[in-house]
Amino acid sequence: MEALQDVEVVQSKDVSGDWIVEAQTDDGGIRRATFTDADAELRANQYAEIIRSQGILLRRRATKA
Repeated sequence: MEALQDVEVVQSKDVSGDWIVEAQTDDGGIRRATFTDADAELRANQYAEIIRSQGILLRRRATKA
């Protein structure tokens, strides 16, 4: 499992109105979630707060060689 840390919310530079939540994983990777539509900024901030407050852990998918 990997923990998400250094969570930040940014407005998309490419798509007007889209908001992006970026979080660094404990192994140096980056996870992103994109929020669209009228409530995008609000939902992105809510999602980021959930990650910050609960210290979200993600399961890694097993990859076949």
